[in-house]
Amino acid sequence: MSKKPNQQPALHKVIMVGSGGVGKSALTLQFMYDEFVEDYEPTKADSYRKKVVLDGEEVQIDILDTAGQEDYAAIRDNYFRSGEGFLCVFSITEDESFQATQEFRDQILRVKNDENIPFLLVGNKSDLDEKRKVSLAESSARAQQWGVPYVETSAKTRDNVDKVFFDLLRKIVAQKAAENSVEKKEDTAAKNCCVIM
Repeated sequence: MSKKPNQQPALHKVIMVGSGGVGKSALTLQFMYDEFVEDYEPTKADSYRKKVVLDGEEVQIDILDTAGQEDYAAIRDNYFRSGEGFLCVFSITEDESFQATQEFRDQILRVKNDENIPFLLVGNKSDLDEKRKVSLAESSARAQQWGVPYVETSAKTRDNVDKVFFDLLRKIVAQKAAENSVEKKEDTAAKNCCVIM
């Protein structure tokens, strides 16, 4: 462990996106506090921070739980700009929420201007399989088209809740490492370069 004393664990910013009522808050609260909140007041936008151990290293996760009914695109753009990874959540019992994921994805790509952002497509409410409106094949096909993982979760039973947050954290960490190595290469190249007039 080559960690300096008092050094804060790395902080990774996760943004929850998706239509209202799909269970973004329920997933967040289940991950944060191990509790299922059935009747949750519609979120304004809440921020949570928690220390977790990711692959043997302590890191901090900062989760911004956005309101599905964000009326102001400018506010949403600011949220997206600040995020390092995204959990795009829909309800498997509601086709409309699945269709809306395309719009969220497009908006995030527009704001971030980067195809390779850490991103997971999450089908929540897997405990309500008998009410399923969005097939596994359809969801998987969309995730494949986007080149992102697809995971089904249940905030109620806690199924795959930790998995989606930890999988996303791993993607964020890998992305940051890749960006750092590119920056180092560019710095080295800049130092080794000469200006020819």
